[in-house]
Amino acid sequence: MKGTVPGTLSFNVPRWNHARSAEILVSANWNDEKNDAGFAGKTTQTGVAGHGTSSPFDVHNTLIARGPDFKQHFSSSLPTANVDIAPTLLTLLGLPIPTSMTGRVIEEALRANRAAQFPKVEHLVETASTADGTYRLDAHLSVIAGHRYFDYTEVHRDGR
Repeated sequence: MKGTVPGTLSFNVPRWNHARSAEILVSANWNDEKNDAGFAGKTTQTGVAGHGTSSPFDVHNTLIARGPDFKQHFSSSLPTANVDIAPTLLTLLGLPIPTSMTGRVIEEALRANRAAQFPKVEHLVETASTADGTYRLDAHLSVIAGHRYFDYTEVHRDGR
């Protein structure tokens, strides 16, 4: 999980290791204060557009699914990602899931889910820091059913 440059994390941590990714991944500072719209998640990023930060307020989003195979009035805080949509839909269509897919079937949202309880979620923290200890980056991750999800990052500076 360590990056090639000391004090950095690998692009594999946020799943940024694909052919179209940039050479450098940077996130603006953020905190959990209310922003101008009154929602938690304030950033130092300026301007009217951008790709957001690595805060949980920008990284986490909502998935709404409807149809005869999905539970009604169901809400879950289990980790999911865009890569989970295709395996879920393939399962609903009765088609095989290619081994090259990295996502999981979102079983907990399906009516046919036979599991008595939700799968266990493991929480991990990957850390990178400078040699002098003045900067540390913590990447918070969740793992469910063997699939890893990027939750958010925290930056710690000692002010030197």
